Amino acid sequence: MEPDWYNKIQDKFQGLLDTMEASDMPETAQYRMDVTKWCQYVLKTVKELGEEGANPEAVEDAIQMGQVEELMEMADDEAIAMDCYLKTRMWELVEQTGAPDVDFDPDPMKDPTADSEEVAEKLRKGMEQK
Repeated sequence: MEPDWYNKIQDKFQGLLDTMEASDMPETAQYRMDVTKWCQYVLKTVKELGEEGANPEAVEDAIQMGQVEELMEMADDEAIAMDCYLKTRMWELVEQTGAPDVDFDPDPMKDPTADSEEVAEKLRKGMEQK
């Protein structure tokens, strides 16, 4: 366990927000909106449940993205991706070509290729048997 995870995770995620704030990426860029929401959620959860570093397990359970060390790695990876995104001004390319339509359904039990609830029900039953 990283002993100073509480401060490090806050520094990394706040750094992502600060980098975007200092950039000329428009606030309406989908990438900026998504990363901002993610960072704000992690920071809020860490502040609420982290108790000055005393409860990393509660943070991990709430965020559901791995251990706090993995969250810090994700923030480092996002910083690299953000640097590329900003250097290439990727939001301009998305504006020119248009963003693809994505049908996002966060329900893992729903099978988007199924014509009925039959497939989802079979999935549920199969998971319950494990």
